[in-house]
Amino acid sequence: MVDCISYRIETSTESFDLLLAVLSELGADAFQEHENALEAFLEGEDLLQKQTAIETYLIENKLVFHRIEHQRKDWNAEWESNFIPYTIETKLIVRAPFHPEDPNYKEELIIFPKMAFGTGHHETTSMILSYIVDQDFSNKKVLDFGCGTGILGILTAKHHADQVVFIDNDPLCIDNTQENLRLNFVEGAQVLLGSADLIPKMEFDLIIANITRNILLDTLPTLSQHLKQNGQIILSGFLHQDLDDMNHQIHAVGLNYKSHMQKGEWICVIAEKPMPLQRI
Repeated sequence: MVDCISYRIETSTESFDLLLAVLSELGADAFQEHENALEAFLEGEDLLQKQTAIETYLIENKLVFHRIEHQRKDWNAEWESNFIPYTIETKLIVRAPFHPEDPNYKEELIIFPKMAFGTGHHETTSMILSYIVDQDFSNKKVLDFGCGTGILGILTAKHHADQVVFIDNDPLCIDNTQENLRLNFVEGAQVLLGSADLIPKMEFDLIIANITRNILLDTLPTLSQHLKQNGQIILSGFLHQDLDDMNHQIHAVGLNYKSHMQKGEWICVIAEKPMPLQRI
């Protein structure tokens, strides 16, 4: 039985980011970069639907690709064997349980590298990690929406967040997040399988959403309702050419743009929920 499909697509390094963004929107679950090729992985109950959408796009755009069918155990083994630690200066190392400890870094995250998105290597994840690693979240409530491996929310917990809620619509991501919480000795977190309708009826000091452009635009109205006044929301998973659209939606839901970072073609935006104007 085929559990997973991968596509190895011939492309230039300069085209990686754009192709990755398009394939993410079409349902690709994870990626691996090679010299002059991008490998996209698909899985899940809607595997056939994703396969049809991606192959249609590749054929219509005359891209050269090779399709490989995998058993899940083979896919995970290949992914794990290619995982190398990720670092941010001397502040943080993200490693797998099978990597040795490295005393040269102030802190570490242990992430089991299953196919869930978020090991620190992708530009969007690394930008958010570089922001979180310098913050103190004492007495703060955090929502990691579209949590993937849980790496971002876990780092806020290690930086003293009072409460962290993780949400993802992929059961594999939920399982991986729970495993990574145990590996990092994080207790008391809430991990939910579903989408924005499962967000608890509470307000958060920080919301992190590292997902795709269209889902960000669709869910931002709901996410903003769960943000405290003066709270921050971190949005990533979209390309620089989508920044104007994202800022338009940010203002449309009553948030204020604060700043953004760019790494390669990818953008990470930080916005805030303003305090209401005082009537005199």
